[in-house]
Amino acid sequence: MRILVICKRQYTGRDLLDDRYGRLYEIPRALAVAGHSVRGLALSYRRRPPASPDAACWESLNALPFSPLGALQHLRRIRQICREFRPDLVWASSDAWHAIAAWRICVPTGVPYVVDLYDNYECFGLSKLPGVIPLLGRACRAASGLTLVSRTLADHVGNSYSLPPGQPRLVLGNAVDTTLFRPLDHQAARRELGLPENALLVGTAGALNASRGIATLLEAAERLAAAHPGLRLVLAGPKDDCLDRLSHLPVDYLGVLAPERVPAFWNALDVGVVVNRDSAFGRYCYPQKLQEIIACGVPLVASRVGEVTELLRDTPACLAEADSPAALAEQISAQIREKICVDRSQIRSWEQRAEELADFLRRLLAHQGKDSDHPKSPQ
Repeated sequence: MRILVICKRQYTGRDLLDDRYGRLYEIPRALAVAGHSVRGLALSYRRRPPASPDAACWESLNALPFSPLGALQHLRRIRQICREFRPDLVWASSDAWHAIAAWRICVPTGVPYVVDLYDNYECFGLSKLPGVIPLLGRACRAASGLTLVSRTLADHVGNSYSLPPGQPRLVLGNAVDTTLFRPLDHQAARRELGLPENALLVGTAGALNASRGIATLLEAAERLAAAHPGLRLVLAGPKDDCLDRLSHLPVDYLGVLAPERVPAFWNALDVGVVVNRDSAFGRYCYPQKLQEIIACGVPLVASRVGEVTELLRDTPACLAEADSPAALAEQISAQIREKICVDRSQIRSWEQRAEELADFLRRLLAHQGKDSDHPKSPQ
């Protein structure tokens, strides 16, 4: 298949091309390695230099999508690539604008497009602009198919966007690079990060802000510090002013770690925490860090909200009520004692996710009468 991927360049606190990180880098890479012809156009909302070529033939464009000039520039480049590359379909991901851009370019030209929703895009800043959410709904309804990161998000989109009956949809969760995220020597990981080797370490990595529930973890840490005098809270990632209240807590803040150091971070902990709020974001997301912690074989506690509740249904000891510092502290204390790990059979590699996507796209093209590698009947 010939697949054009359009998405933004900066997402989840990382740079797609500089860091070569996450769903929107790994799935196209795996598709290219599997023999598909893949092109990628990454839109940067801030000025960035071009990235070096890789297996998915990425290029970068600097433009603001909801300024008239930026939008026209982006749409023009997508149209040019479609003429030159002649993709079998376009996979549009990362926010409402990319769904809308695919709709505006692909419908008139007859190129099938699939919208990938890796989060609830209604919660993103761009979606606060007037008219964006209705346009997102129109783009999703007109799409040849949808890929969605979680079952809860699939249900929400199906109920809210008036999607056409029978529209092909695939729940395509996140994954990890299993060559990087694996159990490592506990003490060696602590030495690598400069953490105390004999302390009791509990922590999390990722966006450390109020919208993700970091205040719940900080209050839980206050309770835990009284019950476990040797405990230290270890944090990594971009932060907001919520962390200003940490002066009285034993905290190691490691800043924003390079992706290759994140496996050592999780392996250094006694308990990893995935905290989230019961919010429009928390209910529909699929936390990348959950897969990472499981792959590293580290005991964990996660907020009981959205897709996480289903993913951890067989290990209830790993779940704590969302937005409750007392419940979170209680479950972390229990995990300090019990050290229950989630079975690694729960994790998926990016190669597996790419195979799931490729099979879905083949069936979609076959249903539309397009040439594909192995035509099959649609589900």
